[in-house]
Amino acid sequence: MSPNAGHIAVEYRNCMLIWGGYNYDKDGQYYRPPDFLYIHPSNLFGTSNTWIKYKLKGDIPRATTASCGLIFGEVLYSFGGNIVVDDHAFDHVRSLALPTNSFYGLDLRTAFDHVRSLALPTNSFYGLDLRTGSWYEISDSTAKLPTPRDKATGFSCSKGLFYFGGYGPGSRHLKHPENYLFKNDDFLEDDELLNSCWNNQLLHFDGKKWNLIEQSGSVPPQRAAASIAYNPETNKAYLFGGRHSTIRLNDLYEMDVGTYKWRELKFGNEIPKPIGRSWATLTYNPDAKYFLLYGGISANDYPLNERIKLTFTKSETCQAEYLEMTKSVPEKRLWHSTLYISGTFFSYGGMKSPPSGPNPPCTNSMEIVKVSPTSLKVLAMRKVAENLKQKYIYEFPYLLQAKLLMLIAKQKFVESFEKAEDLASKDCPKLSYNIERHLPSHTSLQVLFNALDA
Repeated sequence: MSPNAGHIAVEYRNCMLIWGGYNYDKDGQYYRPPDFLYIHPSNLFGTSNTWIKYKLKGDIPRATTASCGLIFGEVLYSFGGNIVVDDHAFDHVRSLALPTNSFYGLDLRTAFDHVRSLALPTNSFYGLDLRTGSWYEISDSTAKLPTPRDKATGFSCSKGLFYFGGYGPGSRHLKHPENYLFKNDDFLEDDELLNSCWNNQLLHFDGKKWNLIEQSGSVPPQRAAASIAYNPETNKAYLFGGRHSTIRLNDLYEMDVGTYKWRELKFGNEIPKPIGRSWATLTYNPDAKYFLLYGGISANDYPLNERIKLTFTKSETCQAEYLEMTKSVPEKRLWHSTLYISGTFFSYGGMKSPPSGPNPPCTNSMEIVKVSPTSLKVLAMRKVAENLKQKYIYEFPYLLQAKLLMLIAKQKFVESFEKAEDLASKDCPKLSYNIERHLPSHTSLQVLFNALDA
């Protein structure tokens, strides 16, 4: 894949899914087109930087960066971000209010669309049905909607989708403020950029409508590009850092998702408190019961590569442990993504240098940190998939072809090489794939995930 930052990254059925984002160099910005979904079957491909590129359909959103992506059920939701608009669309949007406020269900678009154009913050909300590979817009013309924003952070749980903070126009900058969810003290004006604000709203989408949550306790101040992660065992969410005006924060908060009450936590050991940062990742390891804070950009615009293990107790303290860089030094990264999948942390993309620097900052590298042993089943699957370890998949091996075809017919895996060979030798069309082509139209996204989920 091309270098990329500001993308959506989520875990689904032991795969890392990437959508959206952008790259730029001295010649301009290049937004990844929204009709392709990039899939890394982490169990199957292991440490290889190999991706499947899947063509999406439906009511496809505009090319987007800095949106917040969350999984709920079988749907990938994309909220907010910056959208690419052409001159005509820009004039239309500007005449109505500032940005748009659609809510979509995701059906992703085509490959890299090297477009240089205007971008606006949005409150677009899309859902991608991961069974059909089709996007759809989620909107309600009768209900109040969130204000447009980018760089919000969020998490999902059994209650639905939650989003905190972000950066975009405040209520007084919108043409029809009565159509939006806000309280007057939600926004902090950016003195350097007209019509822009940070906010500390907690938004909730319950599957039917948007709600602006009434928060209590020590509510975090306004911020964007913060890091948040959720622990389903305790029903608590943890928020670290982000940008508040000209400050990059290093404060840490815990929220009880049952009561929406916040409390600020302190670092309780002798190890130095992490420095302030934005665009870092905070990722929960449910096996070992800790959170991993990685990367970000510091207050002096310095990219960071620290990996910090955070452990929470019932008290108001957090234990921080700076992980040793034994085998290799982690890359400096910001605006990247880190997921925990089957005993392994996968960190992909982002920027290796400040956005304002002289060199192209984006990267397409993937770093993999294994913290638990790999299962025998996964090792066996990887052995079968050895010939897939290329930059892109040019041809599926016969076993995977057989799996796909059998799943179409019977929705189950082949049980032996002999059966696979038998199936593949009959009336089975060859499934091929490369950077210029996508999977055959009869291969549904659900069937693909069934085959890839080792």
